[in-house]
Amino acid sequence: SSDIDHGAMTDAALNFTGGLCDGFCGVTPSGVLCDDERFCGGYKYGIRCDIRNGTYQYVATALMCDGLAHCQDALDELLCYDNPISRSLHYDRTCDRYMEEVVDKERAPTKVPLFSFIRCGPVRRFTRLLPLNLPSSRAIPFCKDYLDQTNCSDMSKAGLVCAIDGFISTVSKTVICNENVKYEDALCDSGLDKMCVRMSHLCLVHKHQLCNGVEDCSDGADEKEHYCEPLVNFTCVRNSDFHTGRRTSIPIEWFQDGVADCLLDRDEVTDWPTCGHGATQRLQSSTLCTEVYLCRGGFVEFKELCDRLDSCGNENGVCRMSRRQGSVYANPERYNGVFQIGKCLKGLAELKFQPDPANPCVGGKLSGVNFVSSILGDANITYTEFSVSDKIIDCSFVFGLLYVILSCSGHCSDVACALRSILLTTECCPNQYGERIQTIARFNEHSYLTFLMPLQTEGRYHNEVFCCKNRNCVTFDKVCDTVDDCGDLSDEVGCTNHFKCNQTGELIFLSMVCDGRVDCMDSSDECNERCNKQLISSDGVKVFGWISGLLAVILNLITLPSHVWGMVNSKYAKSMFNMTFLVLINIGDLLIGCYIMLVICYDAYYGEVFCYKQIEWLKDLECSLIGILSTFGTLISILSMTTLSVIRLFVIKRNTLVNRKTAQKDVVRLVVIVGFLIALSSVVTFLPFSRQFEDFFVNGVIYNPANPLFIGILTKRELLGILKEYYGRMRSNTRNLSWAVMKSLVADMFSKDYRGVWPDTVHFYGNNGVCSFKYFATSRDPQSSFVWGVLVFHSVCLLIITCCYCSIYLSAKGSSDRTHAEETKQIKQRNTAMQRKIMLIIGTDILCWLPFLLVSILHAMEVFDATAWYPLFSLIIIPLASVINPLILNKVITDFLGRVVSAVVFYGSGAVERVRECWVTESGEREMEMREVGNDE
Repeated sequence: SSDIDHGAMTDAALNFTGGLCDGFCGVTPSGVLCDDERFCGGYKYGIRCDIRNGTYQYVATALMCDGLAHCQDALDELLCYDNPISRSLHYDRTCDRYMEEVVDKERAPTKVPLFSFIRCGPVRRFTRLLPLNLPSSRAIPFCKDYLDQTNCSDMSKAGLVCAIDGFISTVSKTVICNENVKYEDALCDSGLDKMCVRMSHLCLVHKHQLCNGVEDCSDGADEKEHYCEPLVNFTCVRNSDFHTGRRTSIPIEWFQDGVADCLLDRDEVTDWPTCGHGATQRLQSSTLCTEVYLCRGGFVEFKELCDRLDSCGNENGVCRMSRRQGSVYANPERYNGVFQIGKCLKGLAELKFQPDPANPCVGGKLSGVNFVSSILGDANITYTEFSVSDKIIDCSFVFGLLYVILSCSGHCSDVACALRSILLTTECCPNQYGERIQTIARFNEHSYLTFLMPLQTEGRYHNEVFCCKNRNCVTFDKVCDTVDDCGDLSDEVGCTNHFKCNQTGELIFLSMVCDGRVDCMDSSDECNERCNKQLISSDGVKVFGWISGLLAVILNLITLPSHVWGMVNSKYAKSMFNMTFLVLINIGDLLIGCYIMLVICYDAYYGEVFCYKQIEWLKDLECSLIGILSTFGTLISILSMTTLSVIRLFVIKRNTLVNRKTAQKDVVRLVVIVGFLIALSSVVTFLPFSRQFEDFFVNGVIYNPANPLFIGILTKRELLGILKEYYGRMRSNTRNLSWAVMKSLVADMFSKDYRGVWPDTVHFYGNNGVCSFKYFATSRDPQSSFVWGVLVFHSVCLLIITCCYCSIYLSAKGSSDRTHAEETKQIKQRNTAMQRKIMLIIGTDILCWLPFLLVSILHAMEVFDATAWYPLFSLIIIPLASVINPLILNKVITDFLGRVVSAVVFYGSGAVERVRECWVTESGEREMEMREVGNDE
């Protein structure tokens, strides 16, 4: 093109109809066509020649080869034939001339060469048949098959790269998805240039504009299309981005579909990373490969699992069972044939073929409901009889069409109408409802074009659809039903009857919030300010826990050395037995104190993030170890106290071991008894960890959080429900299925390409945040028999202790009555001290265990759920004996506290006396002054 003088931009070109280099031929006031498009992006289009006696003017591409010479030397026509002049410009091919706008069709050539200054020129222009300010409604190309819009010299005008006749070329942006450009055969061999997607009535985009991070439609629908997920994890340069080299992910459906969407055909090669094997082999769409959910007809990846859209098999049913996604009642119920039926907008009565123009809608009356007229435009909303109470109700648990009716009629407390700003225009549902009729509706005194759809009844129409933001449409029973039916969540945005999970965006029922069960994959339904869930939620329990834990540890550490010293240096059998069991009681109470301190410290460590870590905490080894400390300490303490009370009673009644020195047989007896107590406590403590008894003691299982089918801890009963929903009919005795069998059945629900889907186990002590023994159990819990056996055992021990010490008290009292007079005072003092200890022991036992047993019984009877009371009983009430026992059983601490109390009483009474004397003195002086004043008067 260097031999052709294209000329410079004239001043007149700055004053034209249209914009510079916008692909639209403008017309200058002097009538020069396309002067605004001749120099764009550093490239020149058309030619400049002498049109009349030295007057040079620009001749646009559209005017070349039209059979009429615009140049004085007819250069614009000579270039249209194969001759030395045209060959000197090195054109690469020819095309069929577009003849409809050619002036002299007889003289114009049918085959014309394609020069670089012709390719990718403007095809939209003003026509001479219309006024200069009106554009043509159609494109006017140079070539009949639009071949002039390929192989652009100016890459800024190229829209994509593809193979044309087997050679890599480009296609102009001007013709790609341009509704004014009508060419039958695609320019690209693969048809890529004609792969356009209708997003709405006003938005038509090329497939490469989808899911590329740029919103090309005004409503952003091109970035919210359902096939934007899943996108592959790997990126490539799309053929439409060849000039920028920008790498983006592409939808997985584009891979190996026979159309090259990436440069170098990267999306069609076979060496892309894949996941799975055999029937589950698929292109890798994320960083890591995972198992997939198996179902009839195929499989579902985790990212699409439990999205409430049935992908294959009974996916929704299984997910509803696992995720507790209960059904919602979205439609008014039919009663005696009366139910809500639909809406009709103004304009429907104007349809001439309507059977009854006076009553265009299927009639009826809505009793008790006054709809606001703006919910669907200024509408005549008629229903069959549908009675609604005039009372304002809580609509938190109302869904679908019921929610729409109640909220938009003002019957919901503090709830706005979910449809207040939705208009059903003709832009809605572009690819839905083929048989529809357009009509006029009004909204806020403005008219707009809407559409109607035929009912099954001949001649009747309706528009009972909700227009989503992305222009899709759903029926009104799908609105506010906690399911994203639109695909962009617009059918749920205006609703207040759901909770939206923070990170994942899932919608759950409000009743699932703060119910103690995790339903959001990010745990936000339980971990929020409203729930305030911590390891220990009560500040009072935390304070008393610190106090009881510190006292239990300190007091038992003080008493333990003295009891050990006494046990080692005991010369008499009675003293050795007493000191040995006191040591065991101290050890048990010390373990309980350590348990309390560990729980308190873990609470301080986790703080407010405990809610997010709760599931991990319950299955961790640390939780089980803490539970072992508490259970073993409680058992060894109460068994030792029971044995000690029995031995003391035996000594008093039989008068054995009194003043008898320790013999070898006494040591053997003591070792056997102590060994038995330790063994019994250990068996009860560690029995829940036995694999043989897994079916009785495992509280539940936890699957990988990345698997959306399972959230939180699943009990045996819940897992069985999932298996029945997945496998269909199962034998009636499925309640006896072992954990091992159930885990295996669940594993068979998924692929086994990567070691399968196997859970972690939540053991017996992981039933609550404080990791204590599972004292609160119902008949549904498999370990209820074991729990109640332990509780009964505790009760029997407490009963034995109480009976023994009562008998000891009565024996001591009888012995005091038989003593000589001179010994009576000393014996009475000793007996009085013993009575106090006995009353403290019995009182402590009753104070600790009687309320606890009562709550356990009520929980077992399911009168109420006492699970939330675990911190109170585990950290304060039950450990109370661990604080009081050292005070009762150790003489050093008892004497010390006695002195402290006496000192407080002494100094306190002295202070009271001094205050009283001071008050009497002041009162007397005041009375004397009053008398003197009276005498003076």
